Amino acid sequence: MNNDNCAQTLPLNLKNGISSSETLYTEFKKSYSERKEIQETMIAFANASGGRIFIGVEEISKKSGIQSGRIIGVTSQGIFEASTLCRNWAGSFRPRIDVSFDSYKDGENRVDVIKVNESTQKPVCSNAGLYKIRSADGNTGIDPALLRRNGCWI
Repeated sequence: MNNDNCAQTLPLNLKNGISSSETLYTEFKKSYSERKEIQETMIAFANASGGRIFIGVEEISKKSGIQSGRIIGVTSQGIFEASTLCRNWAGSFRPRIDVSFDSYKDGENRVDVIKVNESTQKPVCSNAGLYKIRSADGNTGIDPALLRRNGCWI
């Protein structure tokens, strides 16, 4: 792990967000190897109201059946490399989206947080033409032509 000594301590509000379930505004990913899913979630958040993607967090089911996040830590990428990767993804979308990247430590584990802002130029898609939006069911495919016709995005 390169440059991990640059990570800040994980704030309590983010730690509490991780200990609850995924929402319209939060998504958990174990690692950067889930590249396609991370990119789809970035697009979905940009087309909705924004949100945060927590890397180094896995979703688990408690005995009660309720889902929550558990910190497992980022192991495959240094902070600088991960930050650059996320910014490159954001710049590859059409139109490019606004993201911020922070890295935190929770004990020995590192958690990266990609904060995606709602886009002011919707709809946002991948360079391959993939359109997604965040809904209660997760990331949902959308038809931008239909949305424009119905006046949802102008």
